[in-house]
Amino acid sequence: MGAFDAAALREQLVQIMGEQAVRSSVPLAQLTTFKVGGPATLVAEPATLEEAVAAVAACTAAGAQMRVIGCGSNILASDAGLDCVLLHFGERLSAVKVSGTQLCALAGATNKQVAQAALEAGLAGYEFASGIPGSIGGAAVMNAGAYDGEFKDVAVSITCCDAQGRIVKLTAEEACFGYRHSKMMDEGLIVLSATLQLQPAARQGISERLREKGYYAFNKEYITFTADTAAGEKNVDLTMNLMRPYENDKMPYYTSHKPFYVRNVTFVTNYDPMTMHDATDYKAPTEMFYNGYKVLYGEEKYLRPSVLDECCLIKPGNRYNSSDVNRTHESFGRLGIVKFVNVEILPIGDIDGKIWLDVYVLLSRTKSQT
Repeated sequence: MGAFDAAALREQLVQIMGEQAVRSSVPLAQLTTFKVGGPATLVAEPATLEEAVAAVAACTAAGAQMRVIGCGSNILASDAGLDCVLLHFGERLSAVKVSGTQLCALAGATNKQVAQAALEAGLAGYEFASGIPGSIGGAAVMNAGAYDGEFKDVAVSITCCDAQGRIVKLTAEEACFGYRHSKMMDEGLIVLSATLQLQPAARQGISERLREKGYYAFNKEYITFTADTAAGEKNVDLTMNLMRPYENDKMPYYTSHKPFYVRNVTFVTNYDPMTMHDATDYKAPTEMFYNGYKVLYGEEKYLRPSVLDECCLIKPGNRYNSSDVNRTHESFGRLGIVKFVNVEILPIGDIDGKIWLDVYVLLSRTKSQT
């Protein structure tokens, strides 16, 4: 697409979405998180899907180059600006609606806004995206992810349009999500809205309580809810379903949900995360036992065994407890002499009818100050 009649197209866009929604010569620095970029010829901010679709069709018919922007995060715009129409899917196109356990968000809704709306509705599943500085539209296009979660994990359907303004509805399967990739990206489809399938937040709470009671391998994905409502009734009955453990080559013995027990706890006091990739193979200059713990010292014994014992809440012979692991991490983290701390869990297997695991508390010393 080449040059276009900006004045004529502006009038068309004003008729579609109103005078206040269409601006000329808008600095991209106002629309990007890096706060850089010269002017875009026209910026249009639709407030409904109908306005967005009509604007796309009008731009294509006018021969205008068109780009879509959301929160403007991680966009480095040229100081020369862009001779195009910039469709800004922002606050005006950010409505979020919750129905049961599904959430529908327009493309301009931020990830934080969507996660907050889910939280307020008592739903979980989109927390992983709450810190991603972008919009739901961008998250769908690139299959955004963080903290072991991805957009594809919760997506049900995505409503898009093509360059002619024709509506294209895709299921999550049809969106062909991959690592930071989707069909929308391949075909240049413009995301207008997305519907997500979330779960009652109780799933996370149940999972956390079970992990505090020894169920090391349990996670919220094993819990599903079935909703049932009678015709003419507003009340919904939720039935909780518990799935069997997934097949896992690393834990073939984990075929039913059982608690794990702590077999051994080993302290590695001079751990180097850059060179020691397997703490289980480490051979220390000094090895000793104290109150049931195994202690591996390097050349410096900068922590007394009694201090290690006091800071460690994980006890051999006890059931695994995720809270004990977190509190142990925090206790060592408060010691000024400790620079690095990590708690590594190694499942061992079924021994005499119980499932056991070994724990390695990995520590490295802060460099001496002179």
